[in-house]
Amino acid sequence: MVLRREPPKTHIITELYKQLREAGFRLDIEDELYFLNKYYVVTRYPDAANGLPSESVDRWEAERALKIAERVIEVVRGLVTSS
Repeated sequence: MVLRREPPKTHIITELYKQLREAGFRLDIEDELYFLNKYYVVTRYPDAANGLPSESVDRWEAERALKIAERVIEVVRGLVTSS
């Protein structure tokens, strides 16, 4: 799939995915992308977390986010290499 347009100027995963979905692209882990949204802001701008990121994200959340991110990378790599 090639959209032939510039992606939006955002780091919000669900916004990027929304545009791909409108073009017919689907991921089987779509719901999990929403879980990742908050980590961009918290990790890039620690003050946005209203405290230390380590105080706003527990170990379970961090491990879940990492597994989801690894799955997204795995799916995208598969799509890129099969193209």
